Amino acid sequence: MAKRRRQRIDTLIDFHVWEARQAKKAARNPTEKQYENRDMQDMGIRSKIYLQMSRPFQFDKEKAIEALLYVAPRVRGGDMYTTLKLLYLADKCHLHRYGRFIFGDRHWRLQYGPVPSGAYDLVKEARGENFGRDAQAIRALLNVQGNSLHPTREADRDVFSKSDLECLDEAIRESGTLSFSQMRALTHDAAFNATVEGQEISPFAIAALADNPASLLQHLSNAHPDRE
Repeated sequence: MAKRRRQRIDTLIDFHVWEARQAKKAARNPTEKQYENRDMQDMGIRSKIYLQMSRPFQFDKEKAIEALLYVAPRVRGGDMYTTLKLLYLADKCHLHRYGRFIFGDRHWRLQYGPVPSGAYDLVKEARGENFGRDAQAIRALLNVQGNSLHPTREADRDVFSKSDLECLDEAIRESGTLSFSQMRALTHDAAFNATVEGQEISPFAIAALADNPASLLQHLSNAHPDRE
């Protein structure tokens, strides 16, 4: 069993190292087809591997709420679209530098870009679309008016590590004022483009876009990389 798992991990790492090179090649030559004939076979291998490997992170709901409370007031008008995209960019930053997502969310490919599904579910609870057991408490913390998010208190910074705040602040500083079209272009990266719409963007695909993906992918193959 351990040997078979190691073979699957090695295959995954080899594929994503190659995918990272393809992504950088596509960035240099945007008119060139990103995926060639061998890719369909590689995509099939990747899908089978994903199904056999556990997700590397656990969702931290409390931290997700605080992240929404932290980012939304730092975005013009508390724009929901921008807030959720900044959470994706912050997670991407933190994964590449520190080997984990900030609050362990799952990012899904939707029409206008990647969406952190757990955080988005919290927004839907705040505006009365979902009725989880904590919906009333969430509505007391986050007032949703149309597509604008208005926290009722400041975020509790103590739930974040120094590295969490580093990547959240960097995402806000570098991308918080982008237009809709600019944000869409930025977040439609190679990991997004390699994912079928309506499906989860694998953390391994996001990790493959790092400067040195092999060691990061090896780290993610551990049972609980977010506990290291």
